[in-house]
Amino acid sequence: MVRRISKTLCSALLLAALPATAALADTAGKPGRITELRITAQASTQHASFHGRVTLRRPGANASEQYHWGGSMCPGQRLSDAQVAILVSVIQNRTRTMIAPHYLEGEGTGTKCIVAFDLVAS
Repeated sequence: MVRRISKTLCSALLLAALPATAALADTAGKPGRITELRITAQASTQHASFHGRVTLRRPGANASEQYHWGGSMCPGQRLSDAQVAILVSVIQNRTRTMIAPHYLEGEGTGTKCIVAFDLVAS
């Protein structure tokens, strides 16, 4: 009897953990052009909140979307120096290149933490 309860309890715990794992999957955002790229230096009062932010505007959309990385808003989500350099080159060539972000939900309502991106020729 104890063995059956133990198996049932283990099964219930495993099933309870599955939705949390599924929630951690990257979400694909829609492609857009970079309209702003902000890097916060360690001396910035905002550095503790986020290390950087990219703002995108989708073609035909009136509103912009922001994607952050690092800091308390996106703990554990960091972009490498090489990835930031790619974003810089994309903003310089924004008439020819868009990015399609992949993100995870961050701390705070509506915070999107960029974890990957695709370059899209336009």
